[in-house]
Amino acid sequence: FFIQGFSQGRTPFLPLHQFLGAVGPLIHPDARRALAIGVGSGGTPWAASILPQTRLRAIELVGPVLETLEETARLNPGGPLARLFAEPRVTLEYGDGRRALARATERFDLIQADAVLPEASHSGLLYSREFLELVRSRLAPGGVYVQWAASARVTETFVAVFPYAILFMPASVLIGSDSPIPFDTQRLAARFQETAIAEHLRTGNPNFADYAGFFADPPVIWGPATPRAKASLTDMFPRDEFYLNNGVRGAIVFARPAR
Repeated sequence: FFIQGFSQGRTPFLPLHQFLGAVGPLIHPDARRALAIGVGSGGTPWAASILPQTRLRAIELVGPVLETLEETARLNPGGPLARLFAEPRVTLEYGDGRRALARATERFDLIQADAVLPEASHSGLLYSREFLELVRSRLAPGGVYVQWAASARVTETFVAVFPYAILFMPASVLIGSDSPIPFDTQRLAARFQETAIAEHLRTGNPNFADYAGFFADPPVIWGPATPRAKASLTDMFPRDEFYLNNGVRGAIVFARPAR
């Protein structure tokens, strides 16, 4: 699945996209209201709808993406995309996710962004300090935000905004909150093995099951007392755009902070 010439996903869904979508609902004690910024190939929203109580609003900036997904769903009426479009708990819409978030009056238990690779003009608007502060202001008490750790600067900016944060390794996926995040490695691994959850993810990709491998390495954990650097990515200075002087595509090496 390509957008502007860049690979954005595939079907069966990429396992990392499914992990990124599922980890928030599975960590939050009761995620009922969720917002996803970016639809792409559909893998992240599909996984984000993994729990029956979660109502998901997913917003896609590139209008033809939804048309293409609908066509793909018609060609495979038994597949996950067809089920995603038919799911009454899920709304897939065309629009600007950041603008929709700014205009939202409700608060969300879960917000996630899997919208754009940080290599195109204006992509920095979804990785900046200002955007993350907006996200934080729209979280309900105990709410969590999930995002790909696309670079060390993305991680640095993320933890400068959220007082509680976890970087899952080796997946390089961030989760942040105003409240302590109820994360336990064994409990989360067990949740991914629950029958209904495993079946949902298997529908998205029948060839992969080792989601616990995405957080098998010790995570990096920040609390309010953890030392932090200042946010390095802002709306006016999106330093990661176009990968200039930044090895975004390489393995992310981020120094583990002092506890």
